[in-house]
Amino acid sequence: MRRPFGAVVAVYGVEKYVQAFLDSLEQQTVPLEDIDLVFVDDESPDASGAIIQQWIDTRAPHARLFRQPNGGPASARNLGLRHVDADWVHFPDPDDMLDPEFYASVRPWVTGRRGRAVDLVSTPQIFLSDRTGELSDTHALRRKFRGGSQLVNLERHPEYIHLQSGSALYRLDRIREHGLEFPTDVRPNFEDAFFTALYLGLREAPTLAVVREARYLYRRRDDGSSLIQSSWRNPDKYLLLPRVGYLRLAERLAYESGELPLWAQTLLLYDLLFYFREDARTYGQTGWLDTETAQEFLRTVAAILQHVADETIESFALVPTSRELRLALVMGLRGSYSTSDVALSFLDRKRELVRVTYYFAGERPVEEFRVRGRVVSPRHAKDRAVQFFGQTLISQRIVWLPANGTIRMTLDGRPVPLDIGQSPDPVYTARPVVYWRKLANSRPPEPSPTASPRPAPRTGGPRRRALRRAKASARLGLQTVERYGKSVEGWAHELRLEMSPTRRQERADRLAVRIARTKRVRTRYEDAWILMDRDVQAGDNAEHLYRWLMHNTPATNSWFVLRRDSSDWDRLRQEGFRLVAHGSREHVLLAQNATKLISSHLDWYVLQPFQREALRRGGWRLVWLQHGVTKDDLSRWVNPKPITLMISATTAEQDSFVADGTPYEYTTREVKLTGFPRHDRLGELGTRSEKRRLLVCPTWRRFLVRPDSTPEERLAEFKQSDYVRAWEGLLNDDELRAVCEENGLTLTFMPHPNMAGFLSEFAVPDHCEVRAYASTDIQEMMAGSALLVTDYSSLAFDMAYLDAATVYFQFDAEEFFSGVHPYRRGYWSYEDDGFGPVTQTTAETTDAVVALLRDGVPPGYVERMQATMALRDGQACARVHREILALDRADR
Repeated sequence: MRRPFGAVVAVYGVEKYVQAFLDSLEQQTVPLEDIDLVFVDDESPDASGAIIQQWIDTRAPHARLFRQPNGGPASARNLGLRHVDADWVHFPDPDDMLDPEFYASVRPWVTGRRGRAVDLVSTPQIFLSDRTGELSDTHALRRKFRGGSQLVNLERHPEYIHLQSGSALYRLDRIREHGLEFPTDVRPNFEDAFFTALYLGLREAPTLAVVREARYLYRRRDDGSSLIQSSWRNPDKYLLLPRVGYLRLAERLAYESGELPLWAQTLLLYDLLFYFREDARTYGQTGWLDTETAQEFLRTVAAILQHVADETIESFALVPTSRELRLALVMGLRGSYSTSDVALSFLDRKRELVRVTYYFAGERPVEEFRVRGRVVSPRHAKDRAVQFFGQTLISQRIVWLPANGTIRMTLDGRPVPLDIGQSPDPVYTARPVVYWRKLANSRPPEPSPTASPRPAPRTGGPRRRALRRAKASARLGLQTVERYGKSVEGWAHELRLEMSPTRRQERADRLAVRIARTKRVRTRYEDAWILMDRDVQAGDNAEHLYRWLMHNTPATNSWFVLRRDSSDWDRLRQEGFRLVAHGSREHVLLAQNATKLISSHLDWYVLQPFQREALRRGGWRLVWLQHGVTKDDLSRWVNPKPITLMISATTAEQDSFVADGTPYEYTTREVKLTGFPRHDRLGELGTRSEKRRLLVCPTWRRFLVRPDSTPEERLAEFKQSDYVRAWEGLLNDDELRAVCEENGLTLTFMPHPNMAGFLSEFAVPDHCEVRAYASTDIQEMMAGSALLVTDYSSLAFDMAYLDAATVYFQFDAEEFFSGVHPYRRGYWSYEDDGFGPVTQTTAETTDAVVALLRDGVPPGYVERMQATMALRDGQACARVHREILALDRADR
């Protein structure tokens, strides 16, 4: 007997989840007998098949279970297709669930006259948290259900694409009529979308029934073990899938239809963009790809995009897509055009410079810039490499021009329109009065004496308007008091009682902003400089720069921000630092009035310390002192930050930020080679400290423990990690102990601060001294150390400043650079540029330590140290101070 609905379920390794899926079938409000259930056990290694068979025997005798040798989900579904008997069929996964009203909600759309017009039923995917059981409607394609349940012509509305076969229902007769099957060679995923696209391609203008009420509950496994979640580390995802999945689908549908339907273009682009979005993430999982694999992947993507129109890419709106990525696809991979529009994107009012940017593919066009009718050269310029998968697809040209006159520009001799703050119409001449108003909401500077005079602006207008507003507010307040017969204080108190805590906080924040604008507060924090390292800890570049300012430029209105419960608070207060408690009311008042925010870190507690809308950032300019020498590619993390001045410590590091062909957005305008403020003191300590320690400083791994796990789970995960085994093995190595004793060295272990909660379970030997960063002067530690052992720490540069070598114990280099850690390889090579040998095992590390202590540092490493850390004159603080002052001077 043919049933209305059929479900083909491929089963593999879902013992933990399958009972919940079976329960969701039983809970359907339509009779279970209306659903033809076909399960295919794909040689599952667990008891999944046995659980299903028992359920069939006791609860659903009409259901059937088939078994086959392992062939993958596509093969299992194809077997089920040969046995299912229903009008409409879908392919749910047994680790997911169905809402009780799933089939009942679908039924009206597949029966009667309306049902005859439907080619495919599309239902929403609701994410189900594996850990909490919470549901979230956050799928990227959820917007198509906002209009409610409806019939949609996919040719007219290509954004209504559907990919997943469990949340769609298909006409079984049409599948069999055309012999459709799931592709068994498309892996590790996309076989659902491939099948669905071929099915929809059978109709010239397919019609979808979009049924919002029929919810498919898609389980997100918190351990990342699902096929889709784990696929990012599978080479097939980059080599096989694009070629036999996307490209073959595009060619087949284009051949059958004459050209690729717009909905199919949208479907392919939707799936492809996830690759590029993943690669653009700081913690993206594509960092492990080698150059050859990445290049082959991009070549295949370029071939796929030949079937996708420029307009499809430019107008794509299903997922947030940056303008830069669109241009990389259109210009870099499709090769549609060679240059983009030119934009005036930022105005530096203090230095009277305007930033002009555009993108180009291939060779940079010949430029000519005219300001006030004269040809000028950029004050600062670079060609930034726009990279995906380690390959440069296009370049971004960044130039800074004088902002004191009319700007015109040509590329290859052709005048180009200038986009000023998203102007609706092309502008070929950028007048200063226009771009100053649009980019900075202010007037341009007064013209130089040689320029023709202009009438003086009227004075008093804004002041008179402000006075009128103040008088109106006062009248309104008096009217309110008269109307309600209450004092202002009593009325405000009643208002506060009626407010929610959130409203009270918002009101308090707005009040704080008003207080920050009062004359008394503005006088106290006039031209204030905020300096801070971490919110919980000082001791980095900001502390050392503040100390220099305190002794050398006492007139500077500088303040140091730190949490009051920090172990450094009392030490700095006794030394005379003007301290402000992080997150306090005084911090709010200071931040609203400061002109400089100077920090060694760029984390949220520095840039957004209050995390509330009413307390938006003040008018300060951001100076990044850096925490350590940047050696890896941090562009994905650094580029979005509003940095006005960045300090660098080495020539190679400086070049990595500002040179042509690097991925950073910064130029010589923002990045200055000064050396680190903390190195001034470090050099002094190094000249008078005895070398009595062998210092061991491992970095952290963000993937060691899951942030959402329980304390017991985190402890177990940590103890079982290769990280613990490697460092425990080194610290407990008998040969390392012997060499320390032989050379009169104390083995000193300084675990990363994130390891503090796990130290009780870390097997540190009795002869090893443990020091915590929070209570230790790290500079004294380094100055008194003969040698550093680390894995990836930039402390090696500080040791190189002291002419002390480093052994790099990199037992997990492949995993570290796989993309799960926030760093990706940059310009710097540990093997070619490092200050000591790179090792992978405990024995190699110990041998390297023995050789360095016995024979001294080889000349090659000494030369690297001296060439890299060339600024050793003790004047870094003075240079940084000069560069900060220069931020307020016009760059002429």
